Amino acid sequence: MKILSLLSIILFTAGAFSQTNSVYGIISDSSSVIPYAKVYVKGTNIGAVTDDAGKYTLNNVPTGEIIIVATILAKNITNAFAIPVK
Repeated sequence: MKILSLLSIILFTAGAFSQTNSVYGIISDSSSVIPYAKVYVKGTNIGAVTDDAGKYTLNNVPTGEIIIVATILAKNITNAFAIPVK
């Protein structure tokens, strides 16, 4: 069974009066990227689907610790991980 690797790079941007955060990364397993995986912030309606290269971007992510969930329907795999957003 292939192990799902969740590679995430965090990008922080701040506006003059409010802070908006974006989280982006690549979903892959041990040998290749995973296109069309569903990626979302648990407990919100913030989500995206990975593109052909396995890349995703989540916009308007709240500040604090969040849980990102990735679901790959074709492989019946769901994985989640927590990251801090500042």
